[in-house]
Amino acid sequence: MVDVGSFLDVGDKVASIVGGTAGVLAVLVALRAGAKWRRGSRKGPIATLLGAQRADAARHRYRFFGEHVPALNELYVQPRAQFGHPGDVQRTRTIQAAQILTMHRHAVLLGGAGAGKSTFLATVAGQIAGQALSRRSHPTAAIIIQATDLLRRSLPEALSHAVRRDFSIEINPETFEKAARWRILVDGLDEIVDAQERSEVLWQLRNLMMAPGSHRFLISCRPLTEPELATLRGPDIGTYDLRPFDRRQLDEFARRWFAARHPGDRRHADEIAGRFLARVAGARLGPVARVPLLATIAALVHESDDSGTLPTSRSKLYDRFVDHLLDGRQSLERFRDAVDPDLLKRGIGGRKFAEWLWPDLRNHATELLNVCGAAWVADPEVRLIRVASDWLREHGRLDPMAVTPDGERLVRQLLLATGVCVLRGERVEFAHQSFGEYFAARVGAADIELGAWMELARNPTTRSLATFVAARRLDADALATGLLEAGATAAAGDLLVDGISVPAETRTRILNELLTHVIGETEQAPEALRLLAELSLDGEVLNRLAETAREPSLSIWPRALIADQVASLDSELGDTLLRQVAEQGDGVVRSWIADALMEHGGRVDVLMRTPLDDEGPSDESRPLGVLARQALARRLTDVRATESERLAAARQLALGGDLAPLQAMVEAVDIDPVDRVRAASALADAGQPEPLRSASGSDSPSVAYAAAVALFERRDVTAERALHDVVHRFASYPVAFGAASRAADLGDRIPLRWLVRNAGQPQIQLAAARRLAALGETAALGWLLDEENLEPAVEAVALAEQLSAGDRAALPRLSAVMSRWGLASRRQIDVRMLLAVSGDEAARAALYRILRRPSDSYSAVQIATSLARSGDPRAFAWLRSVAYDPGWPDVARVRAAAALTTPMPGQYRTPGAHRDVVDYLVGTASKPNLRVRAATIALRQWGDSRPLFALASDQTLLPDARADAVQILADLALGSDVPEAHEFYLIDAARPAHRRTDRETDKEHVPPAQRRYLASLAEDDPTPDIVRIAAAPLLPDADSQRVLTAIADTARTAERKLAAIRRLDAVNSAAATEAFRRLVLDRRLLRPYRWWLIATNTDLLPVDDADFLEVLLDSPGDRWLVFRIARLSVSAPERVLPSLRRDT
Repeated sequence: MVDVGSFLDVGDKVASIVGGTAGVLAVLVALRAGAKWRRGSRKGPIATLLGAQRADAARHRYRFFGEHVPALNELYVQPRAQFGHPGDVQRTRTIQAAQILTMHRHAVLLGGAGAGKSTFLATVAGQIAGQALSRRSHPTAAIIIQATDLLRRSLPEALSHAVRRDFSIEINPETFEKAARWRILVDGLDEIVDAQERSEVLWQLRNLMMAPGSHRFLISCRPLTEPELATLRGPDIGTYDLRPFDRRQLDEFARRWFAARHPGDRRHADEIAGRFLARVAGARLGPVARVPLLATIAALVHESDDSGTLPTSRSKLYDRFVDHLLDGRQSLERFRDAVDPDLLKRGIGGRKFAEWLWPDLRNHATELLNVCGAAWVADPEVRLIRVASDWLREHGRLDPMAVTPDGERLVRQLLLATGVCVLRGERVEFAHQSFGEYFAARVGAADIELGAWMELARNPTTRSLATFVAARRLDADALATGLLEAGATAAAGDLLVDGISVPAETRTRILNELLTHVIGETEQAPEALRLLAELSLDGEVLNRLAETAREPSLSIWPRALIADQVASLDSELGDTLLRQVAEQGDGVVRSWIADALMEHGGRVDVLMRTPLDDEGPSDESRPLGVLARQALARRLTDVRATESERLAAARQLALGGDLAPLQAMVEAVDIDPVDRVRAASALADAGQPEPLRSASGSDSPSVAYAAAVALFERRDVTAERALHDVVHRFASYPVAFGAASRAADLGDRIPLRWLVRNAGQPQIQLAAARRLAALGETAALGWLLDEENLEPAVEAVALAEQLSAGDRAALPRLSAVMSRWGLASRRQIDVRMLLAVSGDEAARAALYRILRRPSDSYSAVQIATSLARSGDPRAFAWLRSVAYDPGWPDVARVRAAAALTTPMPGQYRTPGAHRDVVDYLVGTASKPNLRVRAATIALRQWGDSRPLFALASDQTLLPDARADAVQILADLALGSDVPEAHEFYLIDAARPAHRRTDRETDKEHVPPAQRRYLASLAEDDPTPDIVRIAAAPLLPDADSQRVLTAIADTARTAERKLAAIRRLDAVNSAAATEAFRRLVLDRRLLRPYRWWLIATNTDLLPVDDADFLEVLLDSPGDRWLVFRIARLSVSAPERVLPSLRRDT
């Protein structure tokens, strides 16, 4: 008998990963149980079961061929409730089996026919069994049961029945009721055809998962209807989708498959793989070939006839494959050769049976499979050997059981010889559920009534059978049209996915209807989106999806989800679409897109993760649709999402009428108290204020205050009482002043007055007194000043407040305080400036003494600026002298010029005042960098770009200074703000350029002629590289990328290369990452310096490298960075970082 071989590794994409996850799967069996269970299990039936499971995991599910084929060692999972850490940045990540089993207490694994669900469960069970046998402290075991086993059985009875059926091992049901930890793996839920029975099992499973206990469940099935899937949702239940092949994976599958089939001739293997992929595309078989099992079948069919074309539908693919199994492997001939001698020994009956069977063995086998398929579809529990025996007895007119004593063995071998049946325990079953459906359709396709077919097609669990039936009928177009007219667009879309041939008009109509459901977010939208993703291997469909994602008039969530689906097939296009949608989305959408970009391997702008607490729907005029509700519900269980992001999602759901998520957050025991208050606030907005009122009584000052403020903002009837409560209970905390201030906003000043006299901290008393003074009760300052032993700083501020309020009687006492007590330097200057402005000549004189011998230029310019704003002409003269004096630091001169040119009171509001100062600083007598900063003042204050442009055009200016001028103008032309000239010393020419915007008012400051000249500098080879780098963003993106890439590769110094890469990052982040990779691989640079570049520019690394480096450099503060780099320098970067290892 042909062994299953390694078909499972390719046909069932899921199972192949598990072999490499033993170390991770140990998490599942890491909890210790009692030694008594271990000793008992290793001596009794449990040990026998574990050994059988371990052996069964190595037995592949299908027996299609015997040659070695490659194992697909990755399981790509797209969770319905997405998961991962915010630092996870991989898209189409390799999800280890243990992660699926440990991310949630229970899990539901959804996948279409051939996605690998059953094999995955068997392999997981085998892995856990191996761990339990080899590690005495890990008594976990996993049991696979069919969902039908639960019909009219308790869980222990179902487990006992499954073990007996699959492994012929007797285990008392009571054993499964003990305290051991069991992982229950439930398969084939969709195989329960009767809706009432399936509903009963669904609720039974839900009750089992919700009940306390040590059992953990993993349920696999084909996609369910939304109401059925809702039954299996819960806080501890994760729902996952097995992802089909995308284009890259299908290419990789083909390459690896044919390389293994032709290991000695790689070139020939690549040629065959190329022809195979071309024929998949030519046959429009892409949606079918995305299913791993069907991709394998297609490869086998292609191998059997390399010169022919591939079938265009799943049904025709099965036709060719079954023909290959029955005709191309000679298995039926081998069966005949093995059985014929035995039959001839059985007398007349044996000879007659052989004479009937052998001449037409091929057709008999086909008819036998058809009958078995029909019987299995009607009852998945039926014994195929019994069905086959009945058919042979009826048509062969002899009972095989009577012809030979081991007639059952004969029937079993005949079924197994077909290649589509396998032996599981003592039962013969179809190797895959879809084969039973295929053969059943061959029997009943012509006879099934339209109404019955429609019912099959509308039900997701029986739709596969319906598509097999449709493929064998001549009225497929009428069937598809009937589904559309009945509103079953998803069912019609599945016909396209399966390759059912319909006219172009019908195909277009189905695609239009699917898009309409997605755009309109109808109840069929999730299924329609899945189908469009399946069909998007067709370039026409992919382009339509991209156009839809770009349409700004559509709802934001459908656009985001469509862009995510596009990214799964075309990462570059999808990345662009996701970023476009993020620009128009609210905080919830942006954070979701940030995670999606990271999963796709893209770079994420930190601005996508903005505070979300107060954000509602992006368009409140549109109610939340199905896709939005589903995306938000998934966000709630996404472990990558922060509490703020989950809260924002829950708030949007609440605005759509679903309060359950907010209520769950308020009641959760492990939520941060502040987040609980936020959730309670959102509930209050929805009309349920009681949780928020309760939170205001918290023993935590911050929580009580946050709740009280939330009540105040909502003008709740209990707000005033809650604020009073915070003031009196936490009088020594700053929150007391905050609460009293809010009470004052409500017209109640009693808490503020109480705090002035009773607060435990002088600073709180002062804050309360100042607030009352601002409200007109200046006497409160007097109450405070009447206190004994008042701190000098508090006394000075209180007196200053009195003075600012017009009470000049405070002036002598304030002057006295200033003379008696040495306050902190900065506070002293502030108070003296207030005194000076109030007419205290002694304070003014003191300030001028500071100006004559300034301890630091920053304070001196600040003092003079304050005095100038009060109208003191001497201050203007002093500022002018500083600006003209080359003995002062450049920064002080620029700050003085900026103060002079800022509009002042009265006569100093004249436009262009003190322009001579700026012109002098821009002149050639000044240092180059000072000239640039002064020219920036002219640009900022008067919109005059001419001085800065003159510097940018000056070929005699130092290149660095000239580059500063070019960069300021270039960034302004692209829409950024003009920098504050006095707040920087040297503009960093290596900083990333701002991306293009539509701020035309800024662009007007850079005339077109200037812009054209600046852009030409980037293309001018004799121009210094640093100047070209600054000007490059003014070119079109393609030209800018070309210029910057060339400089990044050819510049003389690493610093210049890095500057070019930084500017390139604003144009094309992928190109910048590639250029940075080349830089750090340059072995002419010292190894420590290469590590320094990497450590200080992690945003330019590929995402997997950035994550890896974050772990290596994990330490508090930059002071440890040099030591970390010294340690890393033992090895070259290309031997450490993942992507560099791959490249080298």
